[in-house]
Amino acid sequence: MSILKVNTIQDKGGNTLLSSDGAGTLSSSLVTNTPSFCTELTVAQSISTSTTTIIQFDSEILDTDNCYDLGGTHRFTPNVAGYYFLFLHTGMDTGTDFDAVEARIFKNNAQLCNAIVRNEIADKLFTATIVHMNGSTDYVDARINQSSGGSVDLRRQSGQTVFGGHKIIGA
Repeated sequence: MSILKVNTIQDKGGNTLLSSDGAGTLSSSLVTNTPSFCTELTVAQSISTSTTTIIQFDSEILDTDNCYDLGGTHRFTPNVAGYYFLFLHTGMDTGTDFDAVEARIFKNNAQLCNAIVRNEIADKLFTATIVHMNGSTDYVDARINQSSGGSVDLRRQSGQTVFGGHKIIGA
């Protein structure tokens, strides 16, 4: 039996690939899940009937690389190319029953994924996808559409309307 004790593994160029703090905690430059973001809606946003509307998230739970535009376009534009896992969770703040609520994630103005439910008392929507982004001009945003016949607010209690994602693998 042999034991190899090292605290750093480097590549030929001297770049650290894997390191240990001596207490069993490993760090690696091989896999990184950044940029990452998670936003939340905490103020009222009214959604007009039959109108696809960008959700205007107003609070960041996480934004590792300052890639989410909180105050302007409400878009995530990553600065690193790769494949990204994205998710959206939301619901309407009403107990009124109506035909449909649709939550959508868009990339560069084209729909990537969606979730549709009939709004009955306390329905929530969740959708997720994996998408490649180029790290410079590609962006994603979250949108909602509802068919109540009037305007309805999105849920804004803690954790009720969130949008986030992170890089899962490089280009």
